Amino acid sequence: MKTFIAMKAGLLAAIVGLAACGGKVETGDGGTPGGLTVKVYAGSLQGPGSRDGSGTAAQFNEPRDVAQDAAGNVYVADAASHTIRKITPQGAVSTLAGSAGEAGSADGTGAAARFTFPAGVAATDDGTVYVSDTGNHTLRRITPQGVVTTVAGGRGQAGNTDGAATVARFSAPGKLAVDQDGTLYVAANHAVRKVAPDGTVSTFAGKSGEQGQAAGNGAQARFAYPVSVALGGGNVFVAQGSNITNLGGGDVRKFSRQGVALPYGANPNGVVAVSAPVDIAADSQGNVFVASNGAEQPGPGIGSTYRSIEMIAPDGRTRTTLAGAASDVRTVDGPGASARFMDPQAVATGPGGRLVVAETATNAIRAIDGGAARTVTTLAGGTAGGYVDGAVGAARFNGPSGLSATPDGTLFVADTRNNVLRRITAAGAVSTVAVTFPAGGGFNLPAAVAAGAGTTVYALDAATAVGRQVHAIDSAGRATRFYSAGAGAAAIAADAAANLYVGEAGQLTVVTPAGSARVLAAGISAQGLAVDSAGNVYFSDNGTVGVVDPAGRVTVRAGRAGLAGDANGTGSDARFNRPGALALDAAGNLYVADGLKIRKVTPPGVVTLLADVATLDGVPQVATGGQAPAVTGLAWVAGTLYGIVQNALIAIAPVH
Repeated sequence: MKTFIAMKAGLLAAIVGLAACGGKVETGDGGTPGGLTVKVYAGSLQGPGSRDGSGTAAQFNEPRDVAQDAAGNVYVADAASHTIRKITPQGAVSTLAGSAGEAGSADGTGAAARFTFPAGVAATDDGTVYVSDTGNHTLRRITPQGVVTTVAGGRGQAGNTDGAATVARFSAPGKLAVDQDGTLYVAANHAVRKVAPDGTVSTFAGKSGEQGQAAGNGAQARFAYPVSVALGGGNVFVAQGSNITNLGGGDVRKFSRQGVALPYGANPNGVVAVSAPVDIAADSQGNVFVASNGAEQPGPGIGSTYRSIEMIAPDGRTRTTLAGAASDVRTVDGPGASARFMDPQAVATGPGGRLVVAETATNAIRAIDGGAARTVTTLAGGTAGGYVDGAVGAARFNGPSGLSATPDGTLFVADTRNNVLRRITAAGAVSTVAVTFPAGGGFNLPAAVAAGAGTTVYALDAATAVGRQVHAIDSAGRATRFYSAGAGAAAIAADAAANLYVGEAGQLTVVTPAGSARVLAAGISAQGLAVDSAGNVYFSDNGTVGVVDPAGRVTVRAGRAGLAGDANGTGSDARFNRPGALALDAAGNLYVADGLKIRKVTPPGVVTLLADVATLDGVPQVATGGQAPAVTGLAWVAGTLYGIVQNALIAIAPVH
């Protein structure tokens, strides 16, 4: 692998030129230079949404389940949008029923209907769609014309009662399957319920509200967490997950339509063990397709993650992985052997052997064709999250969190959800850093990266129950477990001598290249760090921006602890809402990511607004997935300021 420091200084002009063309112009205030150009430099800003359109121009918001009809139309339970979406075989996406962002429970046609976090969807060959309206505790039906009616259950009334449609009650019904005569099977509250075409509800297997682990017929069976039901080859298949936190075990069971447990696999009890199942589908021959999404972790640092689609033969004995791989969490299209999944939540069979997969974290609907190579493509949505190397204009990232620059203009990106470290040269070429870990090691959602003037790059992994690990990566790509930080560690930085600075809960720690650690300053919990050539460390914490000198003396440069706000000014008169990532230019000016705003802080402590990234088309204005939108990484290179927003890098130039 090439060394990290191999760029020519003359290429710096290229990176400035690329950043300076196009985009929207923001004018600074309070003496901040005007005429700034803010644009997407690499990746894509597209995120969660409810946009109809064609293919990757469409947007979804936490798709939880998918179904296909005989014509190849795909139906999506778009949970966080509270809608049911339709994708034609040509990739055209429309909203079949419900209104984006408007939760409720109302029958009606198309946009007049309302759902609340629908989590299950099934379709008959003629395009009739059935929905588990999970938040309303009901089952719904949608005709091909978009007319919505309630099949069974009482709106907002959770329960486990069998009986006639209006009497029966469900508790957060989940994935479901439908027979061609309209009979429904639905996983709900540790049991599988059955709904006859007239709406009469009975318990098919297990006992509602009673958790257990027992193979057997109908009422004798017990489930811990039944997650999905599938129909195929004249039989009913039920998948259940693990009832033990951090153990991704589970199984698939086989029943007759009358609820009789049937032989399946090598075990006499007719239970086939699978890893971390979240959904199953079956074809007419009785092949079962399992979407695995979870981890088996018997102990800290031990275990595997599963993000794959597997096929189990009708007898339960032959098993084939169609796409994805254990312990490789990324989003990659291509032949099944090389394709990867980030967050598969649902799988559905369709004509021609095609499978469709709902990938919630990337808000994508992906397809696995029926050919021998089982090629995976993105059918609709999801362009925001991806994994593509190459020129910056074509590159894709998935949830990047950290950004750092070396003096020659090389950028390093912690590509969090792709679980890799990426490099962007000064000429604008994106590649994946080939990292060799000690046996049994690897990234665990890298959240921050620090690259100094030397050849060592540091990467901070996401929090686990036992803390956060910092990896040191040398110029040959060899990684070592360099420092075990506390669970509250949020930021790292490196200096020219390869000293590592770690912002931990309540302290700033410095670690020498030899691994010797000491507390440089106490009483701060840095959310962002930057270090200058003199060894001064700049931090953001609790509404303030400050500096720690090499002797450990702490000075607040701007803001006031505990007093949030949005105000320019000098020193303690300025206010920050949630200051995070930092970058430092050659003149000692600090750039602070404050939500979607980037603030400039001069050495005397004068705070001005540099740019409001919220003006870029595609940047979310409200919280999605529990996370408020924010710039999460910053790096300054020769007059251009780079930042991370969503799944993209933005460039702001000229900054001086």
